[in-house]
Amino acid sequence: HQIMHAAGMGLWDLIFSSRMLWDCLGCYQCQEHCPQDVQVVDVSYKLKNMAIERAREKLLNEKTGA
Repeated sequence: HQIMHAAGMGLWDLIFSSRMLWDCLGCYQCQEHCPQDVQVVDVSYKLKNMAIERAREKLLNEKTGA
């Protein structure tokens, strides 16, 4: 709930710094029981990919001194 709420509010720094993002195992139980039919696992995977890309860009910027 917290990650989805933060995503809805655009709190990207909070999301990408949270260990909670990586707790999802992709079992789909939350998605199956979601009363709002939110595609929770799809959103979680997208956020994880965004976090990885953000970390990759940060590393590249540090290496190039940008």
